[in-house]
Amino acid sequence: ANYADKSLIRNYVALESAKVLSNMDCYATQYPVDLFVNGEYMGVYTLGEQIEAADNRVDILQNAVSVDTGFFFEIGGTYEPDGANSFSTRYMNCIEVLEPSGSSFTEKHKTYIKNYFSLADEAVRTHNGYEDFIDIDSLIDWFILTELSYNSDGAMRRSVFMKKDHGGKIEFGPVWDFDIAYGNSETDYENYEAWCCLSTEHG
Repeated sequence: ANYADKSLIRNYVALESAKVLSNMDCYATQYPVDLFVNGEYMGVYTLGEQIEAADNRVDILQNAVSVDTGFFFEIGGTYEPDGANSFSTRYMNCIEVLEPSGSSFTEKHKTYIKNYFSLADEAVRTHNGYEDFIDIDSLIDWFILTELSYNSDGAMRRSVFMKKDHGGKIEFGPVWDFDIAYGNSETDYENYEAWCCLSTEHG
């Protein structure tokens, strides 16, 4: 419904802008629509694809025999720092594992992927070898769009989607949730020299 966005186009503009960037391999499409229910006009809503691991969406190898299967994550998708399908590391909180899901996500999977993220954390902290764990090109594209739109909602706080495919690195995208971007957040008011991703408020 884009309740927080009275312009009704911020998500549409952001997701269309993401398609210009070439290093995230999946993009959601959304369209503004006039909604009528039983002939009564209900307003302007957004109709679009949801974010999920599937053919022609987030492409990962699912249910591999190896513990290094395809993984799909959302930062801030949960408030549980260490739940059945979530974990936190030293620098990243409440990472929800969206895939594998249910009984397919075992303790061995959780131990493996939490350790992988912890090694990536340490590599970023020390500026040593982080490119061995993170797909830098997808990170750059994600960073460009997050900063240009000043998307404080998605600056590693929530609605940040990532995947790690079998044998691969952490990849950023698809991007999502821009209703308080483009000057629609109190953290962005007349604050044109700030870096959204480096804000102390959002970690």
